[in-house]
Amino acid sequence: MEIKKDFYKKKDVADDYLEFRYGGNSGKLVLGEENSTLQGLLPHYKEGIVLDVPVGTGRISNMLNIYKKKIGADFSKEMLNKAKEKEYSSLIRCDAECIPLIKHSMDIVISLRLFSHYKSMDPFIKEYSRLLKINGVLIFDTVRWSPRSIQPEVCKILGGKVFVHIRKNIIKLLASYGFELVDQKSRFLLPNIFYRYLPYCITKGIISIEKFIPDSLKVTTFWKFQKINN
Repeated sequence: MEIKKDFYKKKDVADDYLEFRYGGNSGKLVLGEENSTLQGLLPHYKEGIVLDVPVGTGRISNMLNIYKKKIGADFSKEMLNKAKEKEYSSLIRCDAECIPLIKHSMDIVISLRLFSHYKSMDPFIKEYSRLLKINGVLIFDTVRWSPRSIQPEVCKILGGKVFVHIRKNIIKLLASYGFELVDQKSRFLLPNIFYRYLPYCITKGIISIEKFIPDSLKVTTFWKFQKINN
């Protein structure tokens, strides 16, 4: 996975991250849809401590302002420099499978755009289970398909291969670490980055018919699990 780490630690990648993925009116529309989906999964208790990992540029920071404390973690120094512009209580430079925080200290862990970069989710779920309190909430996303899972040329341009994860395997793995599925939302008929290259009217039209399409044909799934035992 050094290829991906080398990619995301570049200053130009951090500087251009949002524009590259969510540029233009179509990209902004998709970002808004993503944020709306995440907002619907977030717990509403305000006294919680939330960990955003990988924090990236801190793009979901505003959503987390309702919580008592929000912590960001990322291995990329350049991404953390961007996140400093947001109002995180603290920022930690570390790998997501080894986070220097106290056991059972988090109420919520949010892990977006991580698991598509790794073949195995296991070391990360193990670490999140260690950090979360009983009844704590884990929110993350996965993809069902991507051209980057099969096309080497695209992989090189965008920082490496994308991995897909099967629903039954996700639920089985999470159960082995004491998690229970609470909710899931499937979104988007195309990989998110594709939309920024489409005219706004076409993107809006595709998104509007999404609700009539079976979840099995949608690309991204947002998951909400609750930790019910250690």
